[in-house]
Amino acid sequence: LVGSGTAICGVATIMATAPAIKARAEETALALGTILLWGTLGLLAYPMAAAVFHISPTLFGSWTGASIHDLPQIIATATQGGGQEALQAALFSKLIRVAFIVLIVFVMSILFNLGETRKTGGSGLRALLSAVKGFPLFVLGFFLVVVLNTVVKVPSEVAGPLATWSASVFPTTVAGFLLTLAVIGICGRVTREAVGQAGPKALVTGLVAWIAQSALVFVTAAVLVGQG
Repeated sequence: LVGSGTAICGVATIMATAPAIKARAEETALALGTILLWGTLGLLAYPMAAAVFHISPTLFGSWTGASIHDLPQIIATATQGGGQEALQAALFSKLIRVAFIVLIVFVMSILFNLGETRKTGGSGLRALLSAVKGFPLFVLGFFLVVVLNTVVKVPSEVAGPLATWSASVFPTTVAGFLLTLAVIGICGRVTREAVGQAGPKALVTGLVAWIAQSALVFVTAAVLVGQG
């Protein structure tokens, strides 16, 4: 869960992956906390790095969009560190990551079910069928909505209250409200014992994964985009 959240789309990916691999609520909540913690640290650290090392807006945006976890964190980080030019590059990089969410969730579901069927002596075909049967339908719905929103101009009267209203218009949207409820519901299931057993390991795993991803992305972006 921590790995998928770090690689793809933070909270959304964790919540999409959890049912595919039958993760417990405590495990999901710990992964969410880990991702939010290190993503928030990146929001503070990246703009400081941009100022100290004079990173160009395009490079900074590409780095931010491909290594910070959640979209709101990416928008805030890119805007602080490089303005609108950095924000455009960051959103482009982030969209590439988000495009992999369906593939990653499906592959992880297959791998999980393969492991489960091996324990019971089942076949690979049975694992594949189990993966297809257990694939979270809301992930497919998410992908279809993305495609629809790409090819069809959704009226602002519809898109606004659903997802795109800014806080200056109304404090929340339907999407934001439902996501908040889901996160609260999951985190409300976390026990002190679960945090004591897996908390430190999850934090260290998330930190190592994020540092490795951040370094690799920066070097790759510097080569492809150039520093100027």
